[in-house]
Amino acid sequence: MLCIVLYSIDFVRNFVGDIMPWNVSLWLLYLEQLTMFAVATLICYFFITAASKLVGKNRVKRWELALKILMVVAYAMFTS
Repeated sequence: MLCIVLYSIDFVRNFVGDIMPWNVSLWLLYLEQLTMFAVATLICYFFITAASKLVGKNRVKRWELALKILMVVAYAMFTS
């Protein structure tokens, strides 16, 4: 679903980018980057949870905690 949103934003930004005001195009670029980060984070989270089934949950809890901290910091940087 997020990939559909990502490609829709990219299509609108590139297709009607010349007739849109500059600040609208910049806002769409911001939304596109935020969506790309969310997709990458969800992919990493999927692989970390899949790895926890292979090696045990205790070893992977540190990676999940690090990923959650990274997500919070990155979203805070995006919104500031």
